[in-house]
Amino acid sequence: MGRPRIARLLAVAAVAVASLAAPAVASAHPLGNFTINHYAGLTIAADHVDLDVVIDMAEIPAFQERQAMDADGDGSVADDEAAAWAPTACESLAASLHLARDGGRLALAGGSSSVSFPAGAGGLSTLRLECAFSAALEPALTASSTIAFADGSYPERIGWREIVATADGTILETGGLPATSPSHRLTAYPADMIATPLDVRSASIGARPELAAATTAPVVSAAPAPARPPESTAAAVPGGVAAELPAIFREADLTPLVLVGSILAAIVIGASHALTPGHGKTLMAAYLVGTRGTAVHAIGLGLSVAVSHTLGILALALLIVGAGSALPPDIVYRVTPVIAG
Repeated sequence: MGRPRIARLLAVAAVAVASLAAPAVASAHPLGNFTINHYAGLTIAADHVDLDVVIDMAEIPAFQERQAMDADGDGSVADDEAAAWAPTACESLAASLHLARDGGRLALAGGSSSVSFPAGAGGLSTLRLECAFSAALEPALTASSTIAFADGSYPERIGWREIVATADGTILETGGLPATSPSHRLTAYPADMIATPLDVRSASIGARPELAAATTAPVVSAAPAPARPPESTAAAVPGGVAAELPAIFREADLTPLVLVGSILAAIVIGASHALTPGHGKTLMAAYLVGTRGTAVHAIGLGLSVAVSHTLGILALALLIVGAGSALPPDIVYRVTPVIAG
């Protein structure tokens, strides 16, 4: 290993220690000084797709990239060195971006590029790379098509990842993608999402021209939804049927009365559930008869089933609560029955 490489490794280590030792008030990157954060904004028109990509590097990866920019090795990055690095970095980034129409990959044409160095912690800087791309849609949209996008850059690095989709003379079915950036293009991360940052790496978007939508889609007027009764809340279940839950399940103030009422309700519901078909009760009864089991055996078997069943439900509940803070609700809803089974 040559001396320049050893010097760079030592410099990176020193920067890491300095950034970790810097006071918390020193304007450190909100997501941590090792993160690389991604924004991708798609604007879909009938004949082209514009792609706006921003990479926000925290202090440590920014320092490493600055070492690569320093072409003359003088320890600083001049304006011309940064200007020469930006288009090359965007070109390399394009190789990790996948944009397709109905399964066929679209060629990305490079546009403008820029790099800046916002202040970070401990006298260090962060790095902000902005790249503009475009892809032609040939032929232009005349009916519905699927535009797919995936960002495969820096797959091993942690950080914020978001995708935004906006229409330009088209009607989009984004599947829940926002039309505006929650982080304002990585300039103001939402404080309530710092602990669980967005991690959206791909998207599939249905697109059709506005003219086709206007001439083919029927006009539907929606009647106002009836007010929900204040004393209960509706829980959505498959098939569109709403189950009304008692108001006690919506209590935020857990008084002793609420706790006792909840426990009694759980006992009644659990006992009723135990009387319904299933759970192998016939097999257990046959086992007790066949082994000439006594009342003590029956009580022991019942208690073991009750305890194991309760522990399983508690474990499943903890899993759902934990997954709900990290995964979209629709994924939790689909996966939970499989885990429960």
